[in-house]
Amino acid sequence: TVLSRHLGSMAFGAGVIAICNLLQLALQALEYVVEKSGASERQRLLKLVVKCLQCCVYCITKTVSFISFYGFIYVAVEGDGFCWSCKKAFGLLGAQTIVNAVLQRLLLLLIGLTTPIGCAVS
Repeated sequence: TVLSRHLGSMAFGAGVIAICNLLQLALQALEYVVEKSGASERQRLLKLVVKCLQCCVYCITKTVSFISFYGFIYVAVEGDGFCWSCKKAFGLLGAQTIVNAVLQRLLLLLIGLTTPIGCAVS
């Protein structure tokens, strides 16, 4: 059922993430052009604007990737579309912030302890 029902959701989610990454790449190219063009007062202002835009796009990309990760899980578990799954995942993460933070810490602790033990036993 993954290929018949969820392939479009996976492609759409990957496309959204790719668009965000493409924006980051375009801003890096713009930064390169601005740095090569000179160091006048106008260029410094433009360089500052480009850096601020890079920071904003980086934050957006990280947020989209984070929400998409949980959205993909919802797509796999519940079989809904990608956008609806991301909306539900965002609502769940917003409502369960403290619980989610505690669970992530516990999972990191569990993985951090079991991995060395598992390697030592093998």
